[in-house]
Amino acid sequence: RHNKEFGDNVELQRFFELKRQEENRIPVSQFDLEKTGVTKIGFIAPDPIAFYDCVKYIAPMFNIVTFSKYEDDFINGEIILKNCTKADGVKRVVDYYHGDMKDTIGFGDSMNDFQMIDTCEIGVVAENAPDKLKAIGTCFFKDPDADGLADAIYELKLDQ
Repeated sequence: RHNKEFGDNVELQRFFELKRQEENRIPVSQFDLEKTGVTKIGFIAPDPIAFYDCVKYIAPMFNIVTFSKYEDDFINGEIILKNCTKADGVKRVVDYYHGDMKDTIGFGDSMNDFQMIDTCEIGVVAENAPDKLKAIGTCFFKDPDADGLADAIYELKLDQ
């Protein structure tokens, strides 16, 4: 898919090939929850109906987050091991440092950030995030490529 999108742009093709080589990728048929060290699986399902048929079997062990748009002819997203969300990570760090959740700030732009934004005292959400995520945000940031994150950091006085 990347090769099709990037056409003759050899540099982008090379970048994504190097990125793929660094990832821990195995076929689903080799996945064993007890032996495979993984907390999150990225997926693209070309058959949405078949994917949703599988959800009932994986939902007890995993959170399923989808990123696809309604008009897409596929479903893509992440399957995240329960108790390994970004919110769980924030709680573990706060506990480790004997901190307080009232001192937490989460930044997010997609539905895999939902639990973290909901858990943190302040949830800073991208203006172009899904509506469900924006609904729980405390404040918002503009496009990161236009210094949106930096602006939010300054507004929250985190640079001091």
